[in-house]
Amino acid sequence: HDLGITAGVQISFGRSGVSYQSHMDTGGGHRYHSYGVRLGALDRNIRDHYFNRNKQYVDVAVRGSLVYQNYRFFDNRTTFLSILESIEIAKKDPSVKGIVVNTTNMNVDPAKAWELYEQLVAFRETGKEVVVYVERGGMSHLYLIAAASYVVMDPMGTMQIPGYIFGRTYLAEFLEEVGIGVQEIRKADYKTAAESFTRTSMSDAEREQISAIVTQWYEGIREIISEEKGLEEDLFDDMINRGLVVSPDDLVEAGIVDTLARFDHVQGILNKLENRRVSRTSARSLYTNNLPSDTRWGPEKVIQVLYAEGSTSMTSGIRARVLANAIKQAAANPSVKAIVMRVDSPGGDALASDIVAEQIKNAANRKPVIISMGFVAASGGYWIAMEADSIVATPQTITGSIGVIMPHLYDDGLQRKLRLHSDFVSRGESADLSHGPSLPLIGLQLPGRPLREDEMEHFDTYITSMYDLFIDRVAEGRNLEADDVREIAGGRVWTGRDARDKGLVDELGGLQTAIQIAKEAAGIKPGDKVILQEGPATQPFSLPMLLGQVFTSSGNRMSQTTTDPMKNYIEMIIDHHGQPLMIMPFEEFSWIYYIQD
Repeated sequence: HDLGITAGVQISFGRSGVSYQSHMDTGGGHRYHSYGVRLGALDRNIRDHYFNRNKQYVDVAVRGSLVYQNYRFFDNRTTFLSILESIEIAKKDPSVKGIVVNTTNMNVDPAKAWELYEQLVAFRETGKEVVVYVERGGMSHLYLIAAASYVVMDPMGTMQIPGYIFGRTYLAEFLEEVGIGVQEIRKADYKTAAESFTRTSMSDAEREQISAIVTQWYEGIREIISEEKGLEEDLFDDMINRGLVVSPDDLVEAGIVDTLARFDHVQGILNKLENRRVSRTSARSLYTNNLPSDTRWGPEKVIQVLYAEGSTSMTSGIRARVLANAIKQAAANPSVKAIVMRVDSPGGDALASDIVAEQIKNAANRKPVIISMGFVAASGGYWIAMEADSIVATPQTITGSIGVIMPHLYDDGLQRKLRLHSDFVSRGESADLSHGPSLPLIGLQLPGRPLREDEMEHFDTYITSMYDLFIDRVAEGRNLEADDVREIAGGRVWTGRDARDKGLVDELGGLQTAIQIAKEAAGIKPGDKVILQEGPATQPFSLPMLLGQVFTSSGNRMSQTTTDPMKNYIEMIIDHHGQPLMIMPFEEFSWIYYIQD
């Protein structure tokens, strides 16, 4: 029966504010006034939004290999997406004048380095400054140096930039000497995964495809440095050719580095560049990261970011069943508007790859599914990517390797040399193929004999059918003719740039590019708030990492307690003997172990 009218104003100064409210009755007569003072959490405010522009620099430490996901406890490693998001938030924050990137202990692969370069260049193109600090660097550091508007290097630091090399260790004579035989069934000249076991040197096919990759990596960074730093290409070549160790003074003379100083002196350098006292902050302290959560009206808009990292395996690597279930849940969740999957996998078990690929195909029928390829997304790693709506790869990505292989390692005298004896009772002509000596201490069991000719023919037929299926699935997923896919298949690996030209990839870019494509495909407007939800769920903690933190001086390094990747690789081959493998050579697996600090 009584209509009240109220009007007021609130003024926020960040973590404090004042407010006034007037209350009137139905006739417009005064009832009472309310006055308020707020102290506490950061809120939208006049100072930060309008008057605090270009005031501060943001510190971003690019440490370690930038893992994709942390364990839930006892894991302080820096994640890749958190660095990309920190740069993106700093780019949009009006209070930020520049960014200081500390590359101390950075150890990233060429693909991640290129993505960081792209992100920093986009930041710099908004008119803001990128200051990069280098203590000791390598080839990947050149990408961040190229993105910088100012480079600071420690006067006692070094750059080891000898170029790129990609080699293999060939074990044929070693295996023969110790008494391990190897048989190989493949239907692709470039499918070289077993050549480490069957050869003593690089095959012509392997040399051809690896030469193309190394050449593109080298020419890519040379072009970037030449464009960004104004260094002539022949001078870049000269620097690389003597680049086993390049001194800081030589880098200053070449125009790669601007000044020499310790990280403690970066503050003074910033003050000098800006002609004022520069304030510095962390990305977590930025205005955008501390706004209240009441900035939306209605349901959250979520982009599900999933990671398929490591070998395509059921229980390790990508954890196929766990990953497939995460895709299924994301597809059914109405809040998830699109799915982005980062694939960094050299393949492995064909079944594990297909379980994930099936869920990607199902999800793509309900909402956009975008693939972002990391350093290696080939063989079984490409199988799980080919059903998506769109595939994004970096120029440095190794992808393709469309082929199937079956290596067979067996006892060829090892049992006799080690004085081992095994015996069995069997029924079935090939039952004994799965039996052999169990090697003490290392826990591997080798099949006791080679494949017979009839068994070779059987597996050959099976591998051929699997290869034809791979061709057909790529053709269907990528809207290509099967004959055209066959021409670029054969187990051949391609860079991301070549894969785009061949139709295996849609666009060059990184994880942020894939996320942007997903937003557009889902109809999300540029100003809409989006939550990036990462998965699948990780384990609570890593016992090797925890022990490393307790008993070693470098607590963030897993490598001191991680099992030998070569042993894991051979175990996978032996465990899957008689089964088709969509697998890359060992070196691609060792890279994944190497970059996981």
